[in-house]
Amino acid sequence: MALSRYGGRAKARRAGSHEGTAEFLICKRRGVYIGAIGETASGTRAVININCLDNRAAFIQQPDPVDHNGEATGDRLARRAAKWTPATIHRR
Repeated sequence: MALSRYGGRAKARRAGSHEGTAEFLICKRRGVYIGAIGETASGTRAVININCLDNRAAFIQQPDPVDHNGEATGDRLARRAAKWTPATIHRR
């Protein structure tokens, strides 16, 4: 996944109780969660909210409900390294 540094249409914010381990991308115009970017021991990783994609209908698998409350920081980073997509950030 290659991300342009938000193209001016998204704002990034670090949040959460895990020492700000990810940047959450929020649409400036609509306030919608777009995705998140974070650094892991395996490199930069990102996740996208598919509901923000033009071709979201192509994603037909039903999501599994998850609850990451109470997850230790190390476990959270390991999960992201394993499950999030490797990403390259193009900074402007």
